[in-house]
Amino acid sequence: MTQAELRALLADALAVWGLAGDVAPEGADGVAVRTEGGRCVVRPAGEGMRPVRWFVSTPAREAAGRGARAAASIVGVLAMVRGEVALEAGTGSW
Repeated sequence: MTQAELRALLADALAVWGLAGDVAPEGADGVAVRTEGGRCVVRPAGEGMRPVRWFVSTPAREAAGRGARAAASIVGVLAMVRGEVALEAGTGSW
């Protein structure tokens, strides 16, 4: 999946979830998602990282000195992103 395809998928997901937000490139390969409820960055994992395919980082994880959360599928990425950027974000733990 290209960065442009990932941006389009995440923008479509925000629309489906009824969330107003911004999806933009972040560095060479990442995509940042920002809404009123939160922010996260999705980056692809390297080929040698399989079965991990994606990493999702958040400001809270970075501030705590914790690395990005790994996902093995785009479905996992979408769940993580929704949990982070929805207005009720922060009520769960990941």
